[in-house]
Amino acid sequence: MTIRRLVLLLAVSAGFLVSPMWGQGPAPKSVPTRAQRLADQWPNYQNNSNFSPLTQITPQNVSKLAQAWTFHYGGGSLPEFPFVGLDNRFEVQPLLIGGVLYISTPTSAQDPNVKSTVTALEPETGKVLWQYTSPRNIHGRGLAYWKGNGTVGPRLYFATDKGYMMALDIRTGEPAHGFGNNGEVDVYVGVTSEKVPESRRDTFTIPNPLTVYKNLLISGARPGEQPPPQPRGDIRAWDAVTGKLVWDFHVIP
Repeated sequence: MTIRRLVLLLAVSAGFLVSPMWGQGPAPKSVPTRAQRLADQWPNYQNNSNFSPLTQITPQNVSKLAQAWTFHYGGGSLPEFPFVGLDNRFEVQPLLIGGVLYISTPTSAQDPNVKSTVTALEPETGKVLWQYTSPRNIHGRGLAYWKGNGTVGPRLYFATDKGYMMALDIRTGEPAHGFGNNGEVDVYVGVTSEKVPESRRDTFTIPNPLTVYKNLLISGARPGEQPPPQPRGDIRAWDAVTGKLVWDFHVIP
């Protein structure tokens, strides 16, 4: 099974599906073109498109799809479907980079044993290559990928509840060395004032996935839905290597 065939059909609920039953034998061992290599990757959210232009799945053969493997991200009392109820549904788009699948999962409000994780999977089999358990809930639609600058990286980035941004070494799943404090940056700092208490941290986060532009991580903000005063919902840019704030755009002057 080729990697790009898997990307189109990634469904995130209790597990991953899918492998078309082609029965056509192994693919030819030709050297892929640059276009083919790019087609076999899904390095960012939506990958600059709302659809995948794959041609291996057609109306004629779609009925032959069959489950290839399942990844259980829960670890609680309901291992088959650990997130039961509307409050625990989530929308996450996995990334496919260098032949490895990366996905983030949230915690469960119903089961404290279900932790928020980032997991690297072998796309052909669903085998876990590494898994990072986040100390806080990862909220949003997925991860951001930075290819590195030749000296540092590559890395995965994500934000968590309570206003933190984290970076992982994509090769090991460990917190990225040199990024903030042990791979973590407190992004709540700088959006408060004398009138905004520390308690508003509980509702503040920056949305996932972050936007990566060159060596910058660009983020919006979700201050929360409580009455004012609220933390500022600024748009900010962070250094992808160090996590230091580069610029800040005040959406309300």
